[in-house]
Amino acid sequence: MAVAVAALPLVQLGEAPIRSRWPTLWPVVRGVAPWIIGLGPAYLALVTGAVQERSFGLYGRGGAVGWVLSALLCAGGLAVVWRWRERLAAIAAGQDPTEVFLDEPRWALYRAAGVLWLGMWGLLVGLAVGAVEWALRARPWLATSRGDRMVWVTLIRLGISSLLFALTGNFWFTLISQVAGWTIVRSDERLPGEGP
Repeated sequence: MAVAVAALPLVQLGEAPIRSRWPTLWPVVRGVAPWIIGLGPAYLALVTGAVQERSFGLYGRGGAVGWVLSALLCAGGLAVVWRWRERLAAIAAGQDPTEVFLDEPRWALYRAAGVLWLGMWGLLVGLAVGAVEWALRARPWLATSRGDRMVWVTLIRLGISSLLFALTGNFWFTLISQVAGWTIVRSDERLPGEGP
């Protein structure tokens, strides 16, 4: 889990040396690193048994009824996003749904590790570890970061992800809801001069 938390900040720190020494390699690193960091630690934790599939949320909660209720809850949330998409588009402009997709497995890993240690209270541990990762990555104490709206949007997404998982216990619905919600919001972004 420590590797997952530190990986993105380490890539950020390594950007300048890699770009100066191997300028042609940096675009490859920048393209591949988010996928490895987003999916790799969660995959390794699952295949090695470091976290359980159930605490990761791969099976959901409550059998078929739990899946149906989770689907209805997430559909309701997406309906709210659809209704408010114009207002949310101003907040969400600039964030790629791929980033949203790649954050979820890492955040699920943090939650699963917390659940392994503390049961359902471990969801708060997962949220706290995700917040530490966010702080290391976003550096909100810097003046340039404090003014960047996207820095705070990522923290809000972490909170929404944690809430969705607490309500559904289902990684798949959390992932799909986050990506679908972001895609809905992004679809409403207007280019200058496009009109209504």
